[in-house]
Amino acid sequence: MAVRPSHPRAPAALLALCCCALLAGCGERRETVAAHPNGVPRVVETRNGDGELVRVEEFHFNALRKSTTPWRGGAPEGTYRSWRLDGTPEWTGELRAGKREGVWTLTQGAKRTVVERGSWSDGLKDGLWEAFYENGNPRELNGWRAGLPWGEQRSFHPDGTLRSVSNCWDDAASSRSLRVYNREGRLELERGCLRDLATGSETRYDFLGRRIDSLFRDSAGNLHGERRRWNAFGALLAVASYDRGRRDGRQLRLTGSGDTLMDCTLSNGNGRCLVRCDSSDAVCADTTWRAGVPDGRVMAWTKGKAKTVEEWKGGQPVLRAVWRTFRKPDGKTWDSTKVAEGPLENGRRNGLWRRWSRSGTLLEEAVYRDDSLFGEQRLYDTAGVLSQRRVHGGRHREIRVYSNSNSNSPERGETSTQQ
Repeated sequence: MAVRPSHPRAPAALLALCCCALLAGCGERRETVAAHPNGVPRVVETRNGDGELVRVEEFHFNALRKSTTPWRGGAPEGTYRSWRLDGTPEWTGELRAGKREGVWTLTQGAKRTVVERGSWSDGLKDGLWEAFYENGNPRELNGWRAGLPWGEQRSFHPDGTLRSVSNCWDDAASSRSLRVYNREGRLELERGCLRDLATGSETRYDFLGRRIDSLFRDSAGNLHGERRRWNAFGALLAVASYDRGRRDGRQLRLTGSGDTLMDCTLSNGNGRCLVRCDSSDAVCADTTWRAGVPDGRVMAWTKGKAKTVEEWKGGQPVLRAVWRTFRKPDGKTWDSTKVAEGPLENGRRNGLWRRWSRSGTLLEEAVYRDDSLFGEQRLYDTAGVLSQRRVHGGRHREIRVYSNSNSNSPERGETSTQQ
């Protein structure tokens, strides 16, 4: 049962910082040292008659107790308990000289269903740790030593079937691997590992257990050698060659029927690769590579519909332009018109972006920050005349509306702020 503070609904004046209340017959005093904005105590300290701190209590904003920590000799010492916002118990465990010690248990709900349980030693996880689903089935079963995973690590699906098993943190094992299984018990992933680093060979399988991806990583975790991908019917789809983490050597892409879409070779990570749309000769992508990463112009087409041109530097796109392709009035030929352009940073729109109509008329100029409007946005009508100006700043924006006949002054001499 959750324990409430002695005055959960006391007037604000009595709940102010540093207020004291004598506890009858024990010589202790409770002192609120921090409060929630609504006046409810957040942290309450209890001291004995000699002024020594003996207990620290935390409370939720609804006045229900959040945690209680006993103190002795200037450090947390004794049984720690915590509660959730609804008053149900959460963590229970022992503290020794300010550090967690022994078995700690996490429960959930009024019935105190155990959802996690494990051992601590000198403030570090040490020994067996167990986690459970609400239905009581095991969720995780992991070994720890001196604060680090150790030995075998296992996880389970809600129905109790094995989901993964790993000995990546077992220094005594002659070979280390991680295996992941689906609910039907079929292997989905198998890879080598060394602690938290993926090394050696790795193979992925589809839900029926068919191989769809294989690769190799060197001792530093970098892709090295050939990475191969297959479809569900076993047909080879792609081969990508790597040299210590960078693309180098043969790069091959195939259709499911074996037609070649791309077959190029990078020399020391440098080269150019063209990708066909299908088994025809039409090209749908053109990428320039330097030092194993895209660097320069990267182009992609949707056959007969759109074209995207990006400028890359050091493996990151810095500029993007989008073109739309339209059929000319003669019905036989096509024409392309730029419809959007702007700078990129970390793959997101940052800076001034422009947007045009199919006829080439400017429709919008807008400043972005991490893909969100931030700063000035100008909207133009179909004649290219400024019709609206907006200034975005976080959640609020200032909007000024201009007339089509005179874009130098507001149509209405006012500025509105919207959320």
